[in-house]
Amino acid sequence: MLLWRIGANVLPTKVNLQRRIQQADITCSLCKSDEETYVHLFFLCPFAKAFWTTVGWGFRFDSTSLTSNEDIISLIINPTHAPIPTDQHWTITLNMALIIDEIWKTRNHLLFHGGKVDVNKAMNNARIRFLEASKVYSPSSRPSVEQSVDVWSPPPQGWIKINDDGALSNSKSALAAVARNHLGIAISIWGKEHHLCSPSQAEAEAILWAVQIAIQERWSAVIFEGDAKLCFDPLSQPDLTPSWPISTSICNIHSLVSCFVSCEFRWVQRKCNVAAHEAARFALNSYCPFCFSYGNFPPSLEAACKGDYPSVSVV
Repeated sequence: MLLWRIGANVLPTKVNLQRRIQQADITCSLCKSDEETYVHLFFLCPFAKAFWTTVGWGFRFDSTSLTSNEDIISLIINPTHAPIPTDQHWTITLNMALIIDEIWKTRNHLLFHGGKVDVNKAMNNARIRFLEASKVYSPSSRPSVEQSVDVWSPPPQGWIKINDDGALSNSKSALAAVARNHLGIAISIWGKEHHLCSPSQAEAEAILWAVQIAIQERWSAVIFEGDAKLCFDPLSQPDLTPSWPISTSICNIHSLVSCFVSCEFRWVQRKCNVAAHEAARFALNSYCPFCFSYGNFPPSLEAACKGDYPSVSVV
């Protein structure tokens, strides 16, 4: 929509507004040193130049002939001197469009709310949005959504799969997470007590904890899997509204997704989530939190992991 407004010459830059309503100030909202035209705001302003340089894609516009809004749209749709293979040129267009959008958002925030310009923050916002959008349009980079209905299955190479579950007693609940790699090898098993709550709340808290663990471990591509359909449906389908008791947890999980390069949430049947289920029961009977590492699992959890995926030995 932003690109359409630029192409149609209806974006309210100060120079554009001057032509319509005769406003007095036409200086750039970001640098205050030149007229706020399309070309200046998005390419020649010191903030824009710093942004394009910092983003690290080799964009240089000093020698590019940009004189109008049509030139900008043509450049974005048909980028010249793209530094990547031809079949990936669409990522250049995507990245440039997001940078333009972030510059406009920064300009509006500064104009209407004040504060200071932060190139690093703007760059990080654009980077996160680029990663999110490129995942959608890059099927080859995403693991298949198909999975076995009978047994646990390993993630693709380069990914980590974390199965989670919650368990309850009369006085408390417990959370657990089991992380495995593309070979099906269990890397670590975590568990801890949690206050007494409803089953759905325990399941949602287990997923949130699993996400926090993955962030702490600095894993960039993670599949989160569990048997709580009530929780996983609103995570895998953001248009669904979660039930009220778990809405806060689901919202917190959504807010952390940007920490990953790639992230998916999958609901599976209980028989595909045995190791996490047993770990949650184990945590329910433990007196303190635990994190068991590869090669040091208690016999019951070792057997559960092996039962989940018999093709691999866990120790």
